[in-house]
Amino acid sequence: MDLVVGNYSYFELFGARNPRLHLYENVGTANSPAFALVDDDFLNMSQFSSSSFHYAPAFGDLDGDGDWDALVGEQNGYLFFAENLAGPDNPVSFSEPVYAYMNIRIGLASVPQIVDLNRDGLADLLIGERTGNINYFENIGEAGAPRFQADEEMLPNRKRLGGIDMRIPGFSTAYSSPWLVDFGEHFELFVGSQWGVIAAYDSIGPDLSADFREVYPNLPGIREGEQLHPLLYDFDQDGFLELIVGNYRGGLSWFTTNIQLDGTVDSQDLTVSADFRLYPNPARHTVRIDGPGSGTWDLTIFDASGRVVKRLTTLRQPQLELAVEHLAAGVYVVRIQQGAWQSQQKLVVFH
Repeated sequence: MDLVVGNYSYFELFGARNPRLHLYENVGTANSPAFALVDDDFLNMSQFSSSSFHYAPAFGDLDGDGDWDALVGEQNGYLFFAENLAGPDNPVSFSEPVYAYMNIRIGLASVPQIVDLNRDGLADLLIGERTGNINYFENIGEAGAPRFQADEEMLPNRKRLGGIDMRIPGFSTAYSSPWLVDFGEHFELFVGSQWGVIAAYDSIGPDLSADFREVYPNLPGIREGEQLHPLLYDFDQDGFLELIVGNYRGGLSWFTTNIQLDGTVDSQDLTVSADFRLYPNPARHTVRIDGPGSGTWDLTIFDASGRVVKRLTTLRQPQLELAVEHLAAGVYVVRIQQGAWQSQQKLVVFH
């Protein structure tokens, strides 16, 4: 599985916009994914920069022909559509993106997902927006000919699907970003927001007029800034979903979870572990480590020969500052472990 990442815009002088989609190809293995940037203007979306920005890509078989098409949300609340002309099991070949797909406009800052929410065999749309709700657009077409009612308040659409409202008291915006996971027997919905949280919901359907149950107001261990965009997928094929989180400042963070592919982990028992941060690196005097956001964790530092030079156990603080000036100049490995999860990074010490 590759990654396509949208941005708000590159920084340009005098307020000019330069929004892009970036294609990161998975150049790793089935069990050890690694990503390389292969296209910094995927679908040539920069051509629309004079009137559109803040791109949010989504992929799915919208027209029912067996390959994944592209939808791209944007600041004005419309959608771009690019049809995949390649056919099933072929390398993608997208048509030129077309603006204002089906005349759908949800307000501002549309963030789409393509998913068959009512399980009728046709791809529906979930769309987050600036005001923090999730819009549901039911596909009222047929296989090979999708069709949507453009008015989000006209049935069978739902402007406030599940009663979700990601705003906080005193603020009128929340920039909701939905990611629905289909576990076969049931759905779970994860929604990122402007306020640095990712909420989790279940009890979804078959009555889509009912409120969903919020089982987690914020996933544990998430401290990723503003306007979070979640994505869950089993990238390393270990039977558990990984969580990738994009944010307003332009970064991506990778988390492991204990959510199994059949959804048997109850959300109340959910654990999320982050790939830790290590900075500055190279380091001369001290290094700061941002560890897991919750629970206890252990830290071990190895030298180039594999000898343990530092070990700390049962740490509880999310951040730790370590002196390294006593270590000889060279390359070290810093390993963090939390339960069955562990991750390691290289640390360069110089004097």
